[in-house]
Amino acid sequence: MLSAREVYDTIWRMNKEGSLSTPLNALGVTAQTWHETGGYRHTCGKDNTNLAGIKCSSNWLNGSIPWSTRKCVSLKTQEYIGGKYSDFKLAFRWYDSLETYLKDHA
Repeated sequence: MLSAREVYDTIWRMNKEGSLSTPLNALGVTAQTWHETGGYRHTCGKDNTNLAGIKCSSNWLNGSIPWSTRKCVSLKTQEYIGGKYSDFKLAFRWYDSLETYLKDHA
């Protein structure tokens, strides 16, 4: 399981290397991903590093995003629509590594 320190350090390293299209605020993204995943316990599937619930899209599936894994995972989820929660089964992007997720997040 990921830790906040690992996420923060990876963002810091990738910013320093210039491997992100847009530099990320390491503290801000670490806090957001911690919140989105309930302390990195819920990452859209076992061994998936989707830390923000990013859903699949046609450009992800057709590979027009250079770092796309072209993989998705279908999961039950709740969405807040019209003032209430509704249950859905939706497709989420699959990331093989934290670095791939961060490239997409940037």
